[in-house]
Amino acid sequence: MIAYCKQTLRMIFKLRFRFISVRRIICAIRRRVVGQNQKYYQRFPDDVEAVQRIVTHLIKQPEGGVRTPSGNLLTPRSLQLLGLSGANLRAKLQAV
Repeated sequence: MIAYCKQTLRMIFKLRFRFISVRRIICAIRRRVVGQNQKYYQRFPDDVEAVQRIVTHLIKQPEGGVRTPSGNLLTPRSLQLLGLSGANLRAKLQAV
């Protein structure tokens, strides 16, 4: 019984340690994303209103987004993912 309790306590400690580590990682990623967003919108301030209009339009659609010519559903979430590559492309085009 004592060995079982010790083993259980070790498992709980390991899980707790992993949870704290994952939480720290998520917080660090969140801080980085917020910082990158701020940099982007400082560089391209007109995009704030444009992105808000696009997201509002997507949310109002019956499917929660619009279909692209290829048939995929463009949602606010997929727009965020697209933004990861699109922002990089725009910055590269500005550099040229």
